[in-house]
Amino acid sequence: SFSRFAATSGSSISPVSVHRMLKERGVRHIPYCVLPQLYQEIPWPDFVQEFRHDFSEHRHEWEALYALLSDDESRRVFTDIANFRMSGDARFMNNYSIRFKDQYFDPIVHTSPEEVFVDCGGYDGDSVMEFIKRYGHYQKIFMFEPAAENFSRAQHNLAAYGNIELVPSGVSDVAGTLSFSGQEGSASHVDTQGASTISVETLDHYIRDPVTFIKMDIEGWEQSA
Repeated sequence: SFSRFAATSGSSISPVSVHRMLKERGVRHIPYCVLPQLYQEIPWPDFVQEFRHDFSEHRHEWEALYALLSDDESRRVFTDIANFRMSGDARFMNNYSIRFKDQYFDPIVHTSPEEVFVDCGGYDGDSVMEFIKRYGHYQKIFMFEPAAENFSRAQHNLAAYGNIELVPSGVSDVAGTLSFSGQEGSASHVDTQGASTISVETLDHYIRDPVTFIKMDIEGWEQSA
């Protein structure tokens, strides 16, 4: 007789870190991406299925985007991400790391004292504070955040800084009102089944200044915005 024990581990956005930790601790494991290849009844992760479908439907657009890249590093990053999303194999991400505080402010980004920074999905002001920490001289900052609790925290966190306009709205392609799921912290998002509503503005209508830098992280609503 024998017994079988199976365990699954959710790696969220850190599959490489999880793999390394298991390996260092001597835990024998099989990456999830291997299982759908062995067992037909095990589905591929949603992000793999979605990417494969999109690539199949818009292959020429993906290839055209790749052709626009002008340096080897950009092409390598593009290819690694595409391969990861096509296969679910985290080994394509071995050369990358999670850097929450740096995610919007790569060292290749150079700014000037005339910067007009727009933060769409400002949460509690954390990205604005990271921007100021790196680029202390700026002309103006606009921060859009529709979730009331997040907005209140941003008001408190940014009270000591000048030339910042906090806007208690989201951003979209048309000004108006949208259903919203607003009790999820930084993951609050536009949701047709949301229990609340928010006002939304369009950037073109609201901001008259010549914008120089836009950071946008609004949980899937980026294309509409």
